[in-house]
Amino acid sequence: MLKYSKEDCLKKLKKQITAVLILGLALLVSDCLASYLTEGISLEKRDNMLYMVRPEEGSDSESSKITATVTTDEGQLKKTYTVRLDPRNSEKTGRNSGDTVPESEISHKEAVSGELNRIVSSFNDDISADSVALPSRLSSGEKIYWKVEKSSNTAVIIAGIIFMLFLLVKNRYAPLQKMKKEQQNSIAIQLPEFCQRLTLLLNAGLVLNTAFQRSVEASLRYDEKDDDYFCSSMKNIYTTIRQTNGSFSREFREFARQSGSADLMRISNIISDNVSKGVDLVQELLNESEVLWLNRKKNCEERGRIAETKLTLPLTVFLMVLIVITVSPALLEL
Repeated sequence: MLKYSKEDCLKKLKKQITAVLILGLALLVSDCLASYLTEGISLEKRDNMLYMVRPEEGSDSESSKITATVTTDEGQLKKTYTVRLDPRNSEKTGRNSGDTVPESEISHKEAVSGELNRIVSSFNDDISADSVALPSRLSSGEKIYWKVEKSSNTAVIIAGIIFMLFLLVKNRYAPLQKMKKEQQNSIAIQLPEFCQRLTLLLNAGLVLNTAFQRSVEASLRYDEKDDDYFCSSMKNIYTTIRQTNGSFSREFREFARQSGSADLMRISNIISDNVSKGVDLVQELLNESEVLWLNRKKNCEERGRIAETKLTLPLTVFLMVLIVITVSPALLEL
């Protein structure tokens, strides 16, 4: 089982933030280059008139976003169109579309909008000309300001970078939390068996340290769970006791304190009371073992219900697929 600390999580966060910023900067540079290097509709100014240059004969159509801005008595009207210019002397691919305004509409602002739509939709009416004039004024006299918009995803990229950084900062301690959850699950699963084995060995007449060592030796002989938090911790305590001739009560209490498990702390307190006060250890461990087995059973039932809930969506999808497969032959025969 991998072990994480807050320092490890923060170091990993710094690396992730650096990677996101480098990737975001690369995307921004690529987007800017693509925006300025991508060919689109080019504008020319001749004789105080603005013209869109039509693509050469035999080339592909060109498209760009063009914004028309008109200031009316009712306020400023700004509309953006996706304009496509067909090459000279080519087959028409269609008219540029715009919002239609009902003829009965009397609002001047919407009348201006309708006229702009008609101007934009007429750009491909005469494909023999090498350019298309952009009128500087409407029929009502308002001045039109035309601007070709460069396609850019800068805002989307920046928003994506900010969102990624937010997720990274928010989940910076996720590995640590996951590790602690796995540790608590390991304790909840292994502790009842440990208490029961220790109780049996104590009933057989062994002293506490010897009973613990025999219990761990049995685990080493029949079960190799190096990735399990509780088992690996018990093996570490066993090794420490064998090498230093230390006290199981002291080492186990330190392990319980570090794990933060309430169940381990109770067992540790019972063992400490037995060492210092002579409390009946066997009966107390037996009672705790019954409670721990009951809690383990409840936890297993809980996880089973959670697993059933998680399987609801996949089973629903499989049912829909089965219905489609079953009904499709009948529908094809109709």
